[in-house]
Amino acid sequence: MGKFRRFGLSNYLPCEVEKVVQICKAKGFVPPTVYEGNYNPISRKPEEVFFPMLRKYNMVFYAYSPLAGGFLAKTKEEILARQCPKFDPENGLVGMIYSALYNKPSHFEALEEWGAISRTFGLTKPEMAYRWVAFHSPLDRARGDAMIIGASKLEQLREIVQWLGKGPLPAEVVEKIENVWRIVQHDAGLDNYNLNSFELDKTPDFKQMYEKAHENLPRTTQHQSSSTRSQSGIAAV
Repeated sequence: MGKFRRFGLSNYLPCEVEKVVQICKAKGFVPPTVYEGNYNPISRKPEEVFFPMLRKYNMVFYAYSPLAGGFLAKTKEEILARQCPKFDPENGLVGMIYSALYNKPSHFEALEEWGAISRTFGLTKPEMAYRWVAFHSPLDRARGDAMIIGASKLEQLREIVQWLGKGPLPAEVVEKIENVWRIVQHDAGLDNYNLNSFELDKTPDFKQMYEKAHENLPRTTQHQSSSTRSQSGIAAV
């Protein structure tokens, strides 16, 4: 009896995924069949480099962070006022990472447009994100691609299921969401570990990350600590 059904990778660069596959083939190891990556309406870099490669190696894509870590559920004002700890660069490593990934002028502009779409069409911001990833992205459920959803309460999970039960978004909404992507496309990061470039070293310069995270937020004298965790990983399920 085997120890796992599927061997998966998460937050690796495309070249690293290919290297793992090649090593597995050369050594006779079980190759990875799942890649778990950051993917949402304002984080679509995987479409450019990951999806073609994953199809080549018969790997499926599990999309995490459909709400961009909650960014798409917030407002620019909430984030700038430090009301969202996850996007506060003073909030330990997690705050530094998410702030550097999303707290940029282009992303704040996109967030305001996202809110405008929500108000115009009477859809909640989280609902738009979940339905877009589920029905309007390149994810192919027939191949095994999936979206990872998160909820802290049972009621939230029920709400997400209800949203998904509505099916695809109206065509006009989808068109406007495409415009939101165009706003951030030029400087969108890849994932929570490879923030700004496919060429980043796997051991990031946290001092540089910290400084970048503060560029678009007001300074504060309050410091909060947060436990750290690995931002890349290998999973066996």
